[in-house]
Amino acid sequence: MKAKIVQKSNSYKPEDMMVAHKAIKAKWELLRKDLQVGKYTFDDESEATNSEFLSEFDSFFTTDGGEEYFSKPLSDVYNNAYLIRGTILEETEPTPNGNRFIPYSQYIKNDNRFSPKGVEWLYLALGYPKTQNGKDKARKCSEKECRVLSGYRFALCEFETTEHDGKIVDLTVGETWSPKKQQQEIRRLIKSQRKKNPFIVETEILEHHPICKRNIVAAYSNIISSELFVPLDSENRSLIYAPFHCIAHYFQSLGYCGIIYKSTVYDKGKNLVLFNKNLAIPIEKSIKVYTI
Repeated sequence: MKAKIVQKSNSYKPEDMMVAHKAIKAKWELLRKDLQVGKYTFDDESEATNSEFLSEFDSFFTTDGGEEYFSKPLSDVYNNAYLIRGTILEETEPTPNGNRFIPYSQYIKNDNRFSPKGVEWLYLALGYPKTQNGKDKARKCSEKECRVLSGYRFALCEFETTEHDGKIVDLTVGETWSPKKQQQEIRRLIKSQRKKNPFIVETEILEHHPICKRNIVAAYSNIISSELFVPLDSENRSLIYAPFHCIAHYFQSLGYCGIIYKSTVYDKGKNLVLFNKNLAIPIEKSIKVYTI
C-alpha cells in the first residue's frame, strides 16, 4: 500500500493521523470548490480524478487494495436487509400499485444527494437486520426522508433485487471511526509489532498491515459520510451536491451499481441508491397504506 496518505516522512508518528484526516478533508473541500467554479463537471471523471482528493482516493481504492473494504455484493444487501420505498398519497388517492414507487424523470424536479434532477436512480431505505426490527427502521427512515407530517396518508412498498452479481460501495464502513481512535489503534499496533521484531521500521508496518489500510478506508468513508450532514447554505443544490454527484459517477464508471450511505434525517437509518432503477422491483403484495 502506498503510504503517501498516512505519512509525510520516515519519522512517522501516530499523531499524524489527525493531520492526515484534516488533509483529506481539505482536499474534499478543494474538490467541491473546483466543481462549483466549473473547473470540471461531475460527470467528467477523467478530469475529476486529476483532483487531489479523487487522484489519491482512486490510487488507494483501485491499486492499493482499499476496494475490498468498501465493496459488497448487492445480493448480500438484499439477503440481510429490507429494501423499502415510501411515498406520500393524496387524501383521496386509492391504494397504489408498484409503479407508483418507481422514479420517473418528469417528476424529479430537484437534484438528489447523489444524482442530478431528471436522473432516474432508485433511492431505497435499508432495514438491517432482515427482521421486524429492521423493517421498522426502514419504515421510519422512509417516513423521515419523505418529510411526512401528522395526518399525512403514506404508502410503503418493499423491493426485491433483480441482479445478484452487482457490486455496491458502502460509505458507512467508517461511521464509528474517529482520528483519535485511529491514533490509539496505530500506537497499539506499532507496540505489538515491535515486541515481535524490535528492529522493524514503522513505515513497514504502516505500508503493509491490514489495520492501517482499514483505517484509511474508514477515514475516507467517514469524511464523505460526514459531509452528507453539512447544512445546505445555498439554494443551488447542483453546486452543493456536486461532489457527491462526482463521487457517484466515479463509482459508476468503475462498474459499481449503487452506494449505501447514512440517512441525514434519521440517526438509525441507512439508504441505498441504485444507478439503474431496474435492479430492484416492487413487491406488489407488500404495499401498505396508512395515516401518520
